Amino acid sequence: MGNNRIKRDSKIFHEELDKIIPPEMSELPNIGCKESDIVNIQNYVCDHRKELPILYRYSPADLFNISALLEGKIYLVSARYMNDEHEGQVWHAIFNPEENEAYQQLMQKQMYLKSFSEDKNSVYMWKNYADNFSGMCVAYDFSNARENVLEKLYPVQYSPIAFRCSNHRKAISTRYLFIRKSMRWQQEHEWRFVEESIENKPEPIEIRNCIRAVYFGIGMDDSLKNYIEHQLIKRKILFYDMKMAITAKKRVENDNGNPNFR
Repeated sequence: MGNNRIKRDSKIFHEELDKIIPPEMSELPNIGCKESDIVNIQNYVCDHRKELPILYRYSPADLFNISALLEGKIYLVSARYMNDEHEGQVWHAIFNPEENEAYQQLMQKQMYLKSFSEDKNSVYMWKNYADNFSGMCVAYDFSNARENVLEKLYPVQYSPIAFRCSNHRKAISTRYLFIRKSMRWQQEHEWRFVEESIENKPEPIEIRNCIRAVYFGIGMDDSLKNYIEHQLIKRKILFYDMKMAITAKKRVENDNGNPNFR
């Protein structure tokens, strides 16, 4: 997957992110600075789009995820439903713990996310996000995505330090808070779409032309796998260099059942 003539190195994006938002920084800047930092990250991703790594979305092969795949769309999910209960966390010095929790839930309600991994074939990701090897992994190449799509895509920064503030005006919900996560999640090597919507759920993101391959877990039911493959071919979703790029089978590398992409 990918054009070998293009150097794809996620390191440059993480280095730039760490320059804009130092991982050792805890105190939140004011609203204007946060928005300026977000714009700077967006501009860097857009300006270096040809160097974006291939990103992988691991998921169960359920009706929701199969339908989204066949539609060629990404549906963002409220941060309330993510597996990290501290998404967008900011500790407010003047709130008591109960108020902090209520404020946290309010911020999560306004933010919508979709997560990807830099890792092409991660046992951890297959096990924890793809139904224990029975799901699927979709590879995306966003290097040719529209700018309004790239503006929602951010690398995730891992830090042992949570954001803090002593002024409630600085703690307003913003995408800024959702691009840092605890070191606990570092092995996921995450990128994510982040979008704010106060009243309505955001519209799905059209990414049909960004799909490069679909990998099926070694535990997926054969009839389901055959159905998905047939539908993908029928819709002509998966093309790369004018050739179909479907990987339908996996082989077991060792007795532990680790998948190995062919």
